Amino acid sequence: MNDHSVGEFVRIDKLHPHHKNPRHNDHAVDSIANSIKRFGFTSPIIANKDGTILAGHTRWKSAKKLNLETVPVVYVDLSPVDAELLMIADNKLGEKADWNTDQLSSLLMDLKEQGEDLDVLGFEQHELDELLEDLDADPFGDSEPAEAIEPQPVESDLDFRLLKGNCLDMLKELPDNSIDSIVTDPPYELGFMGKAWDATGIAYSVELWAECLRVLKHGGHLVAFSGSRTVFPMGVAIAESGFEVRDMISWIYTSGFPKSLDMSKAIDQKLGVSDQRKEIGKHPRPAKPAKGTF
Repeated sequence: MNDHSVGEFVRIDKLHPHHKNPRHNDHAVDSIANSIKRFGFTSPIIANKDGTILAGHTRWKSAKKLNLETVPVVYVDLSPVDAELLMIADNKLGEKADWNTDQLSSLLMDLKEQGEDLDVLGFEQHELDELLEDLDADPFGDSEPAEAIEPQPVESDLDFRLLKGNCLDMLKELPDNSIDSIVTDPPYELGFMGKAWDATGIAYSVELWAECLRVLKHGGHLVAFSGSRTVFPMGVAIAESGFEVRDMISWIYTSGFPKSLDMSKAIDQKLGVSDQRKEIGKHPRPAKPAKGTF
């Protein structure tokens, strides 16, 4: 485990945690310890010249749990201010990257099929379950596939016309002052779950909103949905196109969101009781429709 390519190995008692370390990491010690046992110390602890740990507090605690006598260390010589900045940046910068969930799921599935233990990766079990879920599985088991149903004509008293194509191209086919109102739900530009369709920049297109303004009748209105992180740049583009921005309607919901912060777990971690949560049941996973059905 003493690979000197990852740093200078020093006695673990020569290091001490920074007294201002803002990270709660006790709940992560077991996972990091398992990783060290499997892969060794692949990332050294960063410490100031006096032995104060600036990056790697969890690795240090995990090494103590494993009763390691020495750990790899890279020493730096930083002022107290720069040391605190590095301590924060080392933790925060790692949160900037996102997962390509399709690629991650495929990689995890390959590793699982090879019989590898995925517990060393640090994911919660429910996260692994979601990532490994077979989206193509038939939710009805061995039941006979449902017969395809021919779509029936829609009967309605409404006089409407459906245009299929690029929204900007379709808007250009409409005459000036011909639409009473526009209600639209464009991509939120979040790159949702690593999907390219949600990061096209169309919601920030002044040209798009200018076309919407052109086809609206005088006094007509536009309602455009967006995410809390991206509503402002979209609103700027709408205003730059000539619209007068009036009101914002906020939808506050608590149903959760992929990759979002679980507030209950965050509170438990803050109080140091994350390992005391008891599972009293599981919500049944809703069945997914078979391919080709709605």
